[in-house]
Amino acid sequence: MAESEDILVPGNGTVLQFRKFAGDPKRTPIVLIHGLTGNLLFMEGLAKSLTTTKRTIYTYDLRGRGKSEKPNSEYSSRVHAKDLEMALTYLGHKRCIVIAHSLGTWISLALAKSNPDILERLVLLDGGGHQSLFQKLKNLQMVQKSLTRLDRIFPSKEDYFSEIAGSPFFSTWKKEWESIFEYELEKKTGEAVICNIPLFVMKSELKSLGASVSWTGVFRYILTEPIRWIRSIRAGKNLEYFRITCPTLVVRALGANLRPGDAMLPDRAYQLMLKKIPNARGLTLHGFNHYGMVMEDCPVLSRELIQFCD
Repeated sequence: MAESEDILVPGNGTVLQFRKFAGDPKRTPIVLIHGLTGNLLFMEGLAKSLTTTKRTIYTYDLRGRGKSEKPNSEYSSRVHAKDLEMALTYLGHKRCIVIAHSLGTWISLALAKSNPDILERLVLLDGGGHQSLFQKLKNLQMVQKSLTRLDRIFPSKEDYFSEIAGSPFFSTWKKEWESIFEYELEKKTGEAVICNIPLFVMKSELKSLGASVSWTGVFRYILTEPIRWIRSIRAGKNLEYFRITCPTLVVRALGANLRPGDAMLPDRAYQLMLKKIPNARGLTLHGFNHYGMVMEDCPVLSRELIQFCD
């Protein structure tokens, strides 16, 4: 297995933490993009499995997460896409293969809109689908559950892990996952810790999607900025899939997140993506939910990604 190297890479006015698994410099690299409250370690399992392709593999912390800088500025798919575009230029790559999970899929769509030629192939993992307002509200409930660990001081990292382990997203908890979440911790007084993702990052990120970190915030957003809210909702409906010009693999997970039947990519959204994205094919994972598909060992997904990217 290739050795990894951590490097700091300039983005669009900020510095991003990248992890590189070196491969054949003549081959197009693979970049993995994590989700809303993730970090580069969320995607490392997939990254390691992809080293068999002999391509250079990158995982990285989005701005506002992990060890990347956290400016108090705009957070949106458009901004993240620009970050990645400039980071790839710095790294000396004109094209890449992107494997994106959750929020990462929206970043990929923004990248396909701003610079479609940069994408040689694209994998969309459980995101990027058209959703009704009702489906958006259901998914927001899941997102808000994932934010409960933010902006709180925990007596110890063990208490932090215990809270996450008790989350409804995980039917079982694996000891090795602790390192993924320890990466996002910073020490306070004594043994006390706090997640290093600032709450203002999530507020800005969700606002760009027409949502908020709380239901009160959603209603306040609608009342105080109705035009901006309507625009954000319309943007989520008018998805320009035609801008994706590269071969694309759309993957969805049907395991329960908070309850059975709450998949992030329900049938209608999934089929629409396969219909509207040129040169797309799909893969459905049974027995894995939105988080498990990237955190757990999923041989089917690993095999399909290697075949698709090789």
